[in-house]
Amino acid sequence: IADGQLILSDDAFAHAAWIRAGIAVAPVWSPRFYYLFDQSLSWQAILQRLRADHVAMIHVHQDPWVNNPYLFSHSPLYAHIRQAGRLIVTDVGVLVVIGQ
Repeated sequence: IADGQLILSDDAFAHAAWIRAGIAVAPVWSPRFYYLFDQSLSWQAILQRLRADHVAMIHVHQDPWVNNPYLFSHSPLYAHIRQAGRLIVTDVGVLVVIGQ
């Protein structure tokens, strides 16, 4: 990840590990990213806003109990990630990695 860019993650453990390693990371639950849950936006529009907010990677933790069901049902972007599979590289440059 380049200087000034960050990882967006829903995984508190990964978040803590990246912070300790000096990697900039932000939680999906941050008010800064309220638009992740805006149903009036397309997933492409959300990706463009993430790029403007310097998000270079989105990490999605495999959590079948809490985070994933909520994110997949309330965020147009996460719904698309769920349908698209394990790895997405978009034309706006955001890389989405679904973690193990």
